[in-house]
Amino acid sequence: SVVSSNNFNLQVRKPQVDTIAVTPQTATLTVFDAMQPYAAECAWDNGDLTDCTADAVWVSANELIASISNASGTEGQARAITNGTSDITATYMGVTSDTAVLTVALGKICETLTISGVSSMIEETEAQYTATCDFDDGTSDTVTTSLLIDWGSDSEETATVSDLGLVSALESGVALISAAYLNPDTTTTASNDITLTVTQKVLESITVTPPSTLLTAVGQTQQYAAMCNYNNGNSEDCTTDAAWDSGTPGVATIDNAAGSEGLATAVS
Repeated sequence: SVVSSNNFNLQVRKPQVDTIAVTPQTATLTVFDAMQPYAAECAWDNGDLTDCTADAVWVSANELIASISNASGTEGQARAITNGTSDITATYMGVTSDTAVLTVALGKICETLTISGVSSMIEETEAQYTATCDFDDGTSDTVTTSLLIDWGSDSEETATVSDLGLVSALESGVALISAAYLNPDTTTTASNDITLTVTQKVLESITVTPPSTLLTAVGQTQQYAAMCNYNNGNSEDCTTDAAWDSGTPGVATIDNAAGSEGLATAVS
């Protein structure tokens, strides 16, 4: 004889996601535009564990600090933008993961840049300018020679400025000396400038050497030299440019001819 069992219903359904684990749980990026890859592992109600990184929808709670990609091939790739923290989550099949914390620490942000330096110079002189940053953490520091600062002059015929903030006055005129500090996030810049007036150098005095000479015979000569002294503190040989004169030409003459300027000759 045939014995039959009781009837029963068999319901077959697709497995469901129980939880999603995101790794790493904590991460820090210290360079602007640097990437941090995240992975998502789905735990199913049938006991299976699968990588669901490419299937999940990724969210960064603060997109201004760090963004995260959902584009094909780069799912779960977070990108550093500026200082701060952002919570990273992945969602799949209606289940949202635990929270991972991404910290972006690019360095202090310069909020205000101050330039110190003279506003007037005489041509052919140099002056050191300095730059100081007031940072977002309340501190201040000199950044004159920082790799993040860019010095410039809008009139390099008038004045130039080196990468170290050294200004060289070249000729009379007006130049805008500027400095810009590129913050580590590379999205913000603090800048300032000083208007520099360069005036023409002025001759203050001429020194003739030797100061006294004794010539003991007619026809004997003495070569004189002239040193021009300017108001910028510089002196230069102006022997060939000066106009030479003898106060008593009957005693001694002095030459202005090319090649023999400043050459005195005893005549009596």
